[in-house]
Amino acid sequence: MRRENVLKNEEIITDVVVPASKFGAHSTYLKFKERDSMDFAMSAVAAAVTLGANKTVSEARIVLGGVAPIPWRVPKAEAALAGKGLSNDVLMNVAKVALEGAEPLAKNAYKIPLTQTLVRRALARAGGVTA
Repeated sequence: MRRENVLKNEEIITDVVVPASKFGAHSTYLKFKERDSMDFAMSAVAAAVTLGANKTVSEARIVLGGVAPIPWRVPKAEAALAGKGLSNDVLMNVAKVALEGAEPLAKNAYKIPLTQTLVRRALARAGGVTA
């Protein structure tokens, strides 16, 4: 049998400790929406990087939103970024890798270049560079 919680009737949670993420200092979330009055994103990107010596990326996380029924992590793009600096050429390549093999539906092919742009911008912002 599965229970909602394991607290007894007289118990109460007084605090929750969440450990600091190594990505906390270098992360961002960008979303594109058609109008400001709309809340949902047509496309979104969450990006986080850890920077090593000379601002090279030692590790990255890239997650796409609004392009699949669930948030979509792209490990191939993360691997393409590891060990490299955040130059415009690198960002453009990583953005292409992130959407490699994407199969848009009949009327939303625009999401591929839109999401590639968001990937570039999110990584640049997370890494503190201009794209």
